[in-house]
Amino acid sequence: MRIFPVVIVAVTGLVAAAPGQAADEGKATQGAVIQSIAPPVKQDTAPPPLKLSDTERSRIRAVLATTHTDVDTTQKENAKAKDYEPVAGTKLPEGPVDDALPLELVNEIPVLKSYGYLKLKGKILIVNPMKREVVDVIPES
Repeated sequence: MRIFPVVIVAVTGLVAAAPGQAADEGKATQGAVIQSIAPPVKQDTAPPPLKLSDTERSRIRAVLATTHTDVDTTQKENAKAKDYEPVAGTKLPEGPVDDALPLELVNEIPVLKSYGYLKLKGKILIVNPMKREVVDVIPES
């Protein structure tokens, strides 16, 4: 009979210690995942800088010319994009979802692996999908 109360106390002690420990870890790195096994994993990784040549931009335009993924701003979920003017460095409005770039392009231009794209208002937007930020704007024609 004495074993049962000891087990309850031990389990209660573990449960009570866990929230405090999690709260202390959360203060240092808000929202980050703490890895307890080496090697450490870098937090808040950013994609490599995107500096496309005119030839690469032309190739992106040519490959994406055959895709019919234009954002339809008349749809309710994309309504906020109606008044949005695409400019590099701005965040995308709520609604439109970027697509992965075709494998053909990623194989030719490896830096594009970390980026997505949208076709909006006659422009191809190269997007950082983690921040929903427009990195480059390429006219479709």
